[in-house]
Amino acid sequence: MDFRRILSDTVVSGLRTSLVILRGIIVIPIITRFIGGETYGLWASTFALVSLAMTVGGLHIHGALIRYLKPDDRQAFSDTLALILISSTVASSIFLVFGVVFEKFVENVLNMPSELLLVGGLLLFSQVMVEFSVNYPRALSRVKTFELLQSVRMAFGTVVLGLVIFYTRDIILAFLGLAIADLALALLLIAFYLRRSDFPLPDPSNFTRYLR
Repeated sequence: MDFRRILSDTVVSGLRTSLVILRGIIVIPIITRFIGGETYGLWASTFALVSLAMTVGGLHIHGALIRYLKPDDRQAFSDTLALILISSTVASSIFLVFGVVFEKFVENVLNMPSELLLVGGLLLFSQVMVEFSVNYPRALSRVKTFELLQSVRMAFGTVVLGLVIFYTRDIILAFLGLAIADLALALLLIAFYLRRSDFPLPDPSNFTRYLR
């Protein structure tokens, strides 16, 4: 048994857990102090809605990636990447359309700015994509890399969020900043994974396999 590896994995995992707790401790006072207590309710409601939509819109494809990916199986990555792009685009588009078509309903009944749903659509897309991209090393049994990427995502997002709130005092711009931070990380990771030129094109005949 490699105790050194177990210890290092535990430290890395503990770092991510600590960052999650620290983010909660930091973000709540920042929002309530610079934007207001009522705005925190919008923040929590929007995040709950996006998280619920992620469950449906993401189709848990990152779980299929973990289940089916084998070392050097570039076809599985290519297929699941295409699927996650399609599903996240459809889900975020529904958010955007709902925010535009039912603007009055959102503002008068849900009591939230319709722009928040529009930005929520982008946040949904970016979070589904970044969740997929950071789980790729996990699918290859590189758990430490996965934990480090999650920690980087958490720290980067928190810094961006804090800076946007501090300088703008705008909850919509705060969501937009967080979405852009997640999307930037996802694109960087996917570009790194696809740096090899021999990745195959997605095969639609395999798609049903990953949706079971």
